[in-house]
Amino acid sequence: MGMTELTLDTELTGEQREYLKMVKISADSLLNIINDILDFSKIEAKCLDLEKIDFDFWPAIESVVDLMALKFFNKGIKFSYYIKPDIPPSLTGDLGRLRQILINLLANTLKFTERGEVFIEVELESKDQESVLLHFIVRDTGIGIHADKREVIFQSFSQADGSTTRKYGGTGLGLTICKQLTEMMGGRIWLESEPGSGSKFHFTAKFGLQPVKNRPAWTSKPVDLQGLRVLVVDDNQTNRIILKKMLSYWGLLPQEAQDGKKALRQLEKAAPAGNPYRLVLLDFQMPGMDGFEVSALIKKNKLLSVTKIILLTSLTQRGDGAYCKKVGISGYLPKPVKQADLFKMITDVLGQGPADDTLSRSHLITRYTMLEDRPKQRLKILLAEDNLINQKFTVKLLENQGHSVLVAGNGQEALKLLEDHALDLVFMDVQMPVMDGFEATLIIREREKSSGRHLPIMAITAHALKEDRERCLEAGMDDYISKPVKVPELMGIIQQVISVAPKDKIKPVGQSAAGLSVPSA
Repeated sequence: MGMTELTLDTELTGEQREYLKMVKISADSLLNIINDILDFSKIEAKCLDLEKIDFDFWPAIESVVDLMALKFFNKGIKFSYYIKPDIPPSLTGDLGRLRQILINLLANTLKFTERGEVFIEVELESKDQESVLLHFIVRDTGIGIHADKREVIFQSFSQADGSTTRKYGGTGLGLTICKQLTEMMGGRIWLESEPGSGSKFHFTAKFGLQPVKNRPAWTSKPVDLQGLRVLVVDDNQTNRIILKKMLSYWGLLPQEAQDGKKALRQLEKAAPAGNPYRLVLLDFQMPGMDGFEVSALIKKNKLLSVTKIILLTSLTQRGDGAYCKKVGISGYLPKPVKQADLFKMITDVLGQGPADDTLSRSHLITRYTMLEDRPKQRLKILLAEDNLINQKFTVKLLENQGHSVLVAGNGQEALKLLEDHALDLVFMDVQMPVMDGFEATLIIREREKSSGRHLPIMAITAHALKEDRERCLEAGMDDYISKPVKVPELMGIIQQVISVAPKDKIKPVGQSAAGLSVPSA
């Protein structure tokens, strides 16, 4: 699976790429079935226990959105989400299982929704001094389900009817696992649906509270937003509602328009009255006039010179940036819009000079330019792995991200390399000849007692039960990744190491990385 993914990033003929995509889709489908059966069997055998880890709630939900967004876009389905602002940002619980529930529900809506939209909403159900009960809603415009089938779909190996299985496939375990996991997390799951009118899946889950601030750090305001008028232009009502809620919470005064013509009328009416809109959030794909056409007409009108434009689009294409500059757009964000990205872009855009000056026309703010002040960082990584295929896949993947990698075929080789090189991170296979990962880790931790350093060591293991994780932690490993290794999980661990490391210990790409000292948890 890993080598197929790497091959798809190389130069291929159209026919070869099509065949390899089929291989990848089939392998992913098989892996999902295997994972569902394993999870179900672990739950039935009472071998699955929930983890209790600290995590940031907003990025956790947004990572699920990022994972699923392209799949919905490829099917032509609008996909959006809204997290109510009163939800505490820092929680404690099993983030992995929360992600699993959401992904299972979204995959289910993707399967049974042919057109329209899918929307996630998260709200605070209840709160006490130690915990919160969150209410998640996944709404779709799919085929819907008859009332007498609503309970059946949560039973093992069941779907609404036999024809559904033939048409859409699947094991019928995804929703069963969701039900069992929500109950383990102190909540429940239920469904509202009518045939032909879509479905609303609800579930609740309880999480512990971390003793930290009540608002995300990104909501500090370098630009005063209070009372600024904003026009939201989008033909989709759900998107307008979401954006208006966000903007109102930040202190702006949002109004809405359903299309370009109505937007222009509102802008032209407000400007002569001495109460112009300072900002327009403009959808790209709209009937009648698209976002580029509306932007060009706004910029031609001298009365609207103070108005800045941020374009929101699900369809990104090469050359969009250049055309945005040409028509005077100040900012450009892909959908579904992340709240942190939108907030930062609004403050950046409104912090510029007048909308018609040279800087504004030549400088386009995007999600990527907002990250330019964060230098790309390089780690020196040791991979201890005896399987040649796993070696090649993991090394290539890490090198593609700009990291340098040393490879050891067993624990003894890993110890020798650690003596000769200053390293930032170790991925340690558990089962290796000569010396396994557990023994090698114990020796590393013993050596560290005299130096006071702590080298992050992540186990790579085919074993993923609770007792396997505990054995890894007892040996001194910081955490583990289960095989087959997933790219987002691997990259997430690297980002975690970078974020925890002292800033002077990790060098930008192109420089050698010094040794990393990370405090033990």
